[in-house]
Order: sequence, then structure tokens, then C-alpha cells
Amino acid sequence: MSGVTGAFQDQNGGGCTPDNQTVRLFFFTPGFAFTNFWWSNPAAMTLNGNDTMTLNVSLDPSQWSDWDGHEGNFIPSVTTGFNAAVANVSQIGLSFGGGCFFENGVTTSNGSGTFALTGFSD
Repeated sequence: MSGVTGAFQDQNGGGCTPDNQTVRLFFFTPGFAFTNFWWSNPAAMTLNGNDTMTLNVSLDPSQWSDWDGHEGNFIPSVTTGFNAAVANVSQIGLSFGGGCFFENGVTTSNGSGTFALTGFSD
């Protein structure tokens, strides 16, 4: 992140407590099922200024939550869904959210700042 001069805030008003704006890893696989969409959880970085961040998350099902908020090891069918999604990833990226939601979007109070993703490593 660079050039941030405003305060981070939820794009759509937030309202949950605590209302921390975060960025986390995200991936999905083709089609629609709750277990096709996964967010790193609890691993996330709190957005708080002009920082360089490194986010490391293993592909352990307990470190990810699906569309419905279930951790990947919630019940066997969710774990099966997680493993299937990992085997057939369509897209990976970052998800910005705050408060109760991982993907509701984050902005700054004055629209300042840029975010650059520089790479992935194994």
C-alpha cells in the first residue's frame, strides 16, 4: 500500500463490531456451491496505513472458510468440498472486507492510496 492519507472504511458502511478493515487470500473453483468459494480465516492483515504485508496461509482446511462461513474442517462434506476446490482452483486473489464480512469491500475516506500485489510463492 502506498499514498494512503484517509482512514480505511467499509465500502458499504460496515456496522459490525469490531469493524476492522482487512485483506485476506481468496480462491474459487468453477460453478456455484458454497464450498466453491474460500477465504483465508483466521489469516488476514488489518489495513492500517502505508505498509508492506506478507500473508502466509497453509492449505489446511481449518485455515479457510467457505461462502457460508464454515471452516473447511466443519463436517466431512465441507472438507470434501474444500479438497475438491483446492484440486480445481479457477482464480486466486485478495478479498477486502471489514466487520462481519470478508468481501464487502474497503475504501479510504478520501479515496487515496494504491495497493499492489507483487507475487505468490510456495
